[in-house]
Amino acid sequence: MPSKDDEFNRSYDEAKYRCVEWLDRDPLEGIPPALLNSSHIYDYAEKVGLIFPFRREALKSSSYALRLGRFCQWWDESGDKVEKILGKDERLRVRRNSIVYVTTDETFLLPHYLAVRFNLHITLVHCGFLLGTGPLVDPGFCGQLLIPLHNLTNNDYEIKRGEEIIWVEFTKTSPIHGQAGGALANFQRFPDQKKNLEPHHYFGKALERVKRSSKAGILSSLGGVESDIKEFSRKTKEDVDEIKNWGLLALLALLFTVASILMSGYILVNGVKSDLSDSSRSIGELLRSVAVQPSQQEYNRLVLRVELLERELEQVKAKKEERQADP
Repeated sequence: MPSKDDEFNRSYDEAKYRCVEWLDRDPLEGIPPALLNSSHIYDYAEKVGLIFPFRREALKSSSYALRLGRFCQWWDESGDKVEKILGKDERLRVRRNSIVYVTTDETFLLPHYLAVRFNLHITLVHCGFLLGTGPLVDPGFCGQLLIPLHNLTNNDYEIKRGEEIIWVEFTKTSPIHGQAGGALANFQRFPDQKKNLEPHHYFGKALERVKRSSKAGILSSLGGVESDIKEFSRKTKEDVDEIKNWGLLALLALLFTVASILMSGYILVNGVKSDLSDSSRSIGELLRSVAVQPSQQEYNRLVLRVELLERELEQVKAKKEERQADP
């Protein structure tokens, strides 16, 4: 025996017929404008189409789960577009730090008094995925949603076709008819030309804007950052290797400089020792001369010689200090 779901969900054409019939008329006027709970979502799905295919098990207290559909599109690292059609139970691989555009498996059939907001399934949020917060789907929209899944992590993930990816909530708007029953004067209906569009139409304006600023497609900025970091690491390694080579040459130059300073010091010390040795010999000769009782003339000559030797010794000391002060 078919379930109640099957009774109002046998085909897309039947759901579309109910949507057209109740597009501008509310069959459940007793439900006030507000966020719909699960019971009211079910009632509207039964009356006006709302979602095809409809699954009772997808209901939550005030939301409804939508699944991953067939169409997927992304741009690889070189900026080339990649398009994929998933088969039944086939898995979509979402690379790390990338954006993938996917469609929902379900199709919306919204009347002009029901709006939709959606957000990412909490399981994918915990995995590190990101989705724009609460985009609005206007009343009157018909078609599948095209949504961007942004994998912010360093892990690749797989999502199977038919797996739940987003939660949607339905909000009933204020009445679209006046007290006399006619449509409000400034009420804007959803354009028919924007219903049931293929995914490629959604990319049109976006890609025109992207092409004005970049030759690549729609890529995650994190993927670019990762490439920049790898390039920076490569260049840094090359710079470190070059510094190591120059560092060895600098060390050799430093050792040569130190050796030159030590050699100059050795030569200076030897020169001072030689000067002091000569002075010592002169003083010894002087003392030996003094030991003999000299005449007055010899005494005067010795005094003069002592004075000369003292001045010579002062010069030697001054020369030594000058050499020590100049490294």
